[in-house]
Amino acid sequence: MADLTVRINRIVPDSYVDGPGRRVAVFFQGCSIGCRGCQNRALWPGAGGEVVAVADLADRLLAECDRAGHRNITISGGEPFDQPAALAALTRLLKSAGAHLIVHTGNVYEELALRRHPSTSSGSISGQTQNPATAEALADIDILVDGPYIIGQDSPNMQYRGSRNQRPLDLAATRREGRLVTLDWDRPELIITHDGRILASGPLAEVLAGWGLGETGPARRCGQTN
Repeated sequence: MADLTVRINRIVPDSYVDGPGRRVAVFFQGCSIGCRGCQNRALWPGAGGEVVAVADLADRLLAECDRAGHRNITISGGEPFDQPAALAALTRLLKSAGAHLIVHTGNVYEELALRRHPSTSSGSISGQTQNPATAEALADIDILVDGPYIIGQDSPNMQYRGSRNQRPLDLAATRREGRLVTLDWDRPELIITHDGRILASGPLAEVLAGWGLGETGPARRCGQTN
């Protein structure tokens, strides 16, 4: 692992839009999916960004967490599963340090897990993975937000994902229960940040805007790097 590297675009040290709570977000460089309307087209080229050692990246992310007083980390992109070995090594290091991990992917979970039994309708997750590194990463991830970005299912007030087809899958609960467990991220939330800003979504955003409070259009949306 000492020689393993990963290509990233940037680290966002203080995020409230890339998953619930205050988080540190890292964006992998390179994406083979290329969704129409993607807000991060600059992250598509596999030769962009910077190459860093996985161990050094883990140290940087954990140091940012320690400065903020939490261990919440989101891995986005780009497409993290385009670098499966680096992703698995990174999630292993972060999870061993007690991090809560959210990973955003344009892939669908069932395709990543490559289920070999026709049990999609029942929600069973029996099956095997094709790539051992992908399996290792999935075993460490707490929440996987899966599915391609679909521009027609976007909404400016949606929380923690880009379009409504994308599912927040509680993989920790999924592993315990042996079936896919999906979280409810559609309930409006009111967030007061560490520096006193008020963030809201959905109908709450409209109510607060009417009162002259809150931020209905945050400077950065979920997954956005600029």
